[in-house]
Amino acid sequence: MFHPRYQHQGYATEAAYALIHDLFINQHMHRVVAYCNQENKASFKLLERLGFRREATRMKNMFFKLDQNQQPLWFNSYQYALLEEEFKGFLNKERL
Repeated sequence: MFHPRYQHQGYATEAAYALIHDLFINQHMHRVVAYCNQENKASFKLLERLGFRREATRMKNMFFKLDQNQQPLWFNSYQYALLEEEFKGFLNKERL
């Protein structure tokens, strides 16, 4: 998550790209999975810009807050994934 003052300036894209690049190029990962709140359009658009594909919608699988009775406020999330060969193809296209 980024402080609102630093949103929409490309920092999240740059940071996510650097992490993904390290995972595939230096750590030799085969597959990377990411989850984001279904209501957070900026997050899932970022993943899509980086070449991730949406694989699933997970129903009420995460929470960050509790209600006044200390019960979780569940939300749906999207599951995205990216394979090593997809990322290497993405590198050749330079879509950022």
